[in-house]
Amino acid sequence: MVLPDWTRFAQDRRPGLVRRRHKSIASRRQVYRNLPDLAIETLASGANVVVVLREGGTVLGVRCGRRFKIFYEFDGVEVMRQELAAMLDEVGQFACEDSAASVMTLDFSDFPHRHLVEPILRAAGFDEPAEFALMRCTDVGAVAAPGPSPAVRVREAREGDAGIVVALEERLAGEDAMAPPLPSQFFADALWVGVAEVAGRPAGYMRIVDGEGRGMVAEEFRCDGDAPAAALVQAACEYGRRHDRRALSVRVASDAVGEPFWKAHGFGHQGRGLIFSRPVDPAEVRRRQAEKVTGYVKVGKIFGRF
Repeated sequence: MVLPDWTRFAQDRRPGLVRRRHKSIASRRQVYRNLPDLAIETLASGANVVVVLREGGTVLGVRCGRRFKIFYEFDGVEVMRQELAAMLDEVGQFACEDSAASVMTLDFSDFPHRHLVEPILRAAGFDEPAEFALMRCTDVGAVAAPGPSPAVRVREAREGDAGIVVALEERLAGEDAMAPPLPSQFFADALWVGVAEVAGRPAGYMRIVDGEGRGMVAEEFRCDGDAPAAALVQAACEYGRRHDRRALSVRVASDAVGEPFWKAHGFGHQGRGLIFSRPVDPAEVRRRQAEKVTGYVKVGKIFGRF
């Protein structure tokens, strides 16, 4: 998953620096890894991308089926506090007009200013975050092949397999599924997409994109059982060995950090992150926020709700 890099906040405060970076935001791998070579103007013209620019910040919304993935960059915390909610509402209006998106999501990894940013995200309508963990295998060449499992077959997926990916998402991911249509860059910008089949029936898929240095990142990974998961991990590592890649990172649920499966395949805990979500429709956000607010009136020592 793409992770906004808040650790660079301190050195990004010089006047004009972040504004100049807005023009090349897509070239910064840590901000938007899927499209590392596109300028912001090209990115904004994409069919699956909505960009809202203001003096102090940028918000990008990338369509992923019924979800909008949100990425942001701001000059400072105070600017973000003032601008973020309105910019998200603007993105939401665009999304309501020309897509079937119903949920916005924003993912980010651990960083020292979380206590400052979380209240801003909540004020902008995001819900309680769900935790995830990043697992990393630092030597793909050391991953051993899984035990004999002739029923599992892994093949490389193409654009014609979009229906299979969607069906797996809907079956395995539930409400978090990446519903149709898939983003246009889902296959085009991936290094490798593999589908695992058990007895000829799709049982999981993994989508690998470029990572930092010689690394790879499994941005999307859904699997039904350990056997197809092990086969997909092995196939991804074989791809890495053929293409001189060194590491593979995978995002998993936070409670899966200590699972023997990951340790058996050479993965270690790299860090933790949060996934915030909110409705796309600004009116729905206001309605939910109003339901959470309880007003009080105080007259002397008498308290009452109104």
